[in-house]
Amino acid sequence: MVDKKLKAVISIVVCSLFLINQIIYAQEPLTANQLLEMMREYFYQRNYDELEKIVSMDLRDVVTQTAKLHMVVDESKMHKAYKNMLGVQVEFADHYNTYFENGSLKSSYESFAKKAYPVTLFRFGGTSSSTNNMINSVGPYSSRKPTQVAPAWEEYKQINAVKNMLGGVRQQGLVEWLQVCLANNPNASFVICIGPIIYTPQECRNLVNFLLDDPKESSWGALRAQCGIEKPVNVEYIEVGQESAVYVGVNGTEEDSQLLINTFVEQAKAMKEEHPELKLIACGPHNLWAPKVEPVWREYNFRLAPLLPYVDAISHHPYYDGYSSELMMRYADEMKEDIDKIVKDNDIRDENGNLKDIKVFSTEHARYWDPADKIPASVNFTSALSVSHFLNLSFRKPYMAGAAVHNLVESHMWAFWEEFDGEFYESPTAKLYQLYNDSLGDVIYDSEYIPADEEEFKTNPLNKTGSGEPKNDRFDFSAFATPISKNELNLILTNKQANTDIDMSFQFNNNYTLVKETILSAPNEATFAFSKTSEALTTITSTEKNVPNFSSYRMPNMSVVVLTLKTNSTLPLSPEQVKTGYEGIDSIDEITENVFEDTEYYWANREISKMASLGFVSGTSDTAFEPDKNITKGEAAAVIARMLKLKTDYKGSFYTDVKKDDWYSGYANACYAEGIVRSNIFNADSEVTTADLCGLVDKIYRKYKTVDETIDYDAVVNSLYASSGITESNKKQIAFAIHKGILNRLYETRELQAEKPVTRGEAVCILYNLYQCIMQEVDHE
Repeated sequence: MVDKKLKAVISIVVCSLFLINQIIYAQEPLTANQLLEMMREYFYQRNYDELEKIVSMDLRDVVTQTAKLHMVVDESKMHKAYKNMLGVQVEFADHYNTYFENGSLKSSYESFAKKAYPVTLFRFGGTSSSTNNMINSVGPYSSRKPTQVAPAWEEYKQINAVKNMLGGVRQQGLVEWLQVCLANNPNASFVICIGPIIYTPQECRNLVNFLLDDPKESSWGALRAQCGIEKPVNVEYIEVGQESAVYVGVNGTEEDSQLLINTFVEQAKAMKEEHPELKLIACGPHNLWAPKVEPVWREYNFRLAPLLPYVDAISHHPYYDGYSSELMMRYADEMKEDIDKIVKDNDIRDENGNLKDIKVFSTEHARYWDPADKIPASVNFTSALSVSHFLNLSFRKPYMAGAAVHNLVESHMWAFWEEFDGEFYESPTAKLYQLYNDSLGDVIYDSEYIPADEEEFKTNPLNKTGSGEPKNDRFDFSAFATPISKNELNLILTNKQANTDIDMSFQFNNNYTLVKETILSAPNEATFAFSKTSEALTTITSTEKNVPNFSSYRMPNMSVVVLTLKTNSTLPLSPEQVKTGYEGIDSIDEITENVFEDTEYYWANREISKMASLGFVSGTSDTAFEPDKNITKGEAAAVIARMLKLKTDYKGSFYTDVKKDDWYSGYANACYAEGIVRSNIFNADSEVTTADLCGLVDKIYRKYKTVDETIDYDAVVNSLYASSGITESNKKQIAFAIHKGILNRLYETRELQAEKPVTRGEAVCILYNLYQCIMQEVDHE
C-alpha cells in the first residue's frame, strides 16, 4: 500500500504537470474546482510557495464568451437601505487560544483588528448558541469548565429531539466574544441569539440586564463593567431561537411546536419587561429545502402567530449555491407573505397604530460547500462573489432588514477573517464588505436587468434557468442602484462567472456622467488569503473617469464593480415612506478619501474627511487632526462660519476680548453678526460642552429651516439610558438635537453628559449632521 506521504508527493507532481500542460497547450480555461483540486494537498501541508503560485495565476483575461444585458433604473421609486446587511456571524465555538494569551487579547490580534475593516454588526449564534447559556458563562475563563447542559424547562426533558441536541457548554463565553468584536469596532452593534430550551425567563432577564444596564444603577451592569466592558452593549436585536431548537417545532409533534412557541412568548415577555425598547427576532424555519422540512415549514410560519406581537423580524438562514440564491430569496418572499397575512388576520399593530411591518433578517448566510470541499473553497474569491450576489438580491428587497455572513473565524470554513499559524488575514469577503460599506447610500432605487435581446437571452451564458436541479434556477449577475448624494448615484454590479464579460446598456430617468469605476477583483476564482502576499491579491481598484451621456459599459468577468455616476439633476433621496424616524439625516453625501493620517481608523473619519474636503475644517498640521482633543470656542466658530459661508471681514470687533489680528477674529464676529453667539466676551480658548454645542445647533437650524412640529422634549430626554447635566434651560435644545438626528452616532448608547467637553472629532460629526439637515438652504456653490 502506498503510504500517505508518497500519495501526497504523487498528487503534487500530477497537479504540477496538469498546470504546466494547461499553460503550454492553452486548453480549456481552468475551473475553480480544478484549481482547488490542484491546491488541496499544498493547503494541508502548508506549502505556501506552491499555493501562492496557484492563487496568483491571473486568469482574468481568459474570456471565452460575452453576455448582453440591459439595466433599467427608476430613480423615483425606492426603499430604505439597511447597512445591517453587512453583519458577520460569530459562532460560539471555543477559539479562546486563537485570540487570548494569559487572560488578555493577543497583541497580534489587537493589531490586526484595529486595521481590519470595522464590522458594523456581529451576530452571536450558530449551533453552539443552542447549547450555551451565555449568562452562565460569565466569569473568569480559567475557572470555567465545560459542563453538560440540561433543558431549563421540565417539559422539554422527554422530547427525543432535545435529548439529541444538547451537548457541553463551550468554555469561551459572552464576555470573551464581546472583547474580540469590540477590539475591531468599539461602536459595533450586536444580534444576540439565545437557545430557548436552555434559558428560563429569569435567565433571559439577567442576560439583557447584563448587556444593557448602566453599571452605576444595576448589579448586572456592574458585573459587566467588572468584566472589562464598561458601556452598555449596543444590542440591535435579541434573537430567540436557533436552528436546532426550531427543528423541534418544525419536525416535532404539534404539541412540541406549541411548547416551543409558548417558550418563546414567555422569554419575549420577560425581556420586554426589563427593557421595553428591546427589539426581538423570532427564529424562523430553516433548511427549507430539506425533505423533512419543506412540506411543513409554511405551516410552522403560521404557528409563530402568538409571538409576532413581540418581535420585529423573523430570521432566515440561506446557504446558497448548493441551491441558488434565487431560490433562497423565493423562500424569503414566501416567508414575508405568510408573516404579513398573519399580521393582517390578527390585526397586529405597532406603537403608531399601523399594521406591524415585520422584516426578514438573514442571521446566517454563506456559500454552501460539500464538506469534502470546504477547505479552502469556502473562503476563496468565488465564495465572495456568491456572497455579493446574495447581498445584491437582498438589498433589492424592502423587507430584508439585515444579514450576517457565516462565520468570523471557524477553522477556515466560511471564515470572514483567516487565521494561519497565529497570523490574521482579511478574506476576499471582508474586502467585499469594505467596498459595500463605502458605496452604499441611504436608499435603494428600483431597478431591473432584462435581456438586451430576447433570442440571445435563451442562450445567454449568465442564464441558468432550467439547467440542473429544477429548484436551482439562477442568473449569474445581480445589481442594484443607490444614491450617495443629491447628484451622484452608485451602480453596484456583480458578475459571478469566470471567462464571461458582459456588454451592458442602461436606461435612467436622468442623464449621467460616469466619474469613477471601482472594481473588486482577484487573479482567479480560487484566490484566498493565507499570507500577506495572498491577502494582497484581492484588490479594490478605483479609476477616475469622465464619460458623459453614460449608457453602456463592458463589465469584466468574476468581479464586483461600483460605477459612480454624476448628474446635473437633483436626485430624490428619501421620500416620506422610507424615512427612518429622524427628519434630519436623509442622505449620505459623496464619499471622500481619507484626509488625515490620525483619523484613518477613527469612528468619524468619513465626516471629518468630508468636512475637510469642503474646506470647513482644518487639521492641527498637514497630516494630523487630533480628533480626541477637546474643541475650543474659537475652533467651533471657525467651522460654523466656513460651513454657513458667513461674511468674516469686519473692521472692528464685537467682543472686548477679541483683537482684529487674532486668528479667530473674523469667525467670532461672523457668529455674532449672525446671532449665533451673542455676548460681550467670547472666551476663544474655552472648551465647548455638549450642551453649548446643542445650543448653537438649535439657533442655526431654526435660522435656516422652519420648525413647525410639536416635540415632546421630556419624552426624548427620558428615552436616554443615562444622562447628566441636563437642566431646564438646556433640555429643549438637547432634545431638539436628538430628535432631529443631529447627535446620531454620538449617543447611540443612549448615554449623554451635557456638561462634558466635546472633542474635535465629535464636534465635526455633529456639525456635519447639521450641515446635512440645512444644506439645501445654504448656498454652497
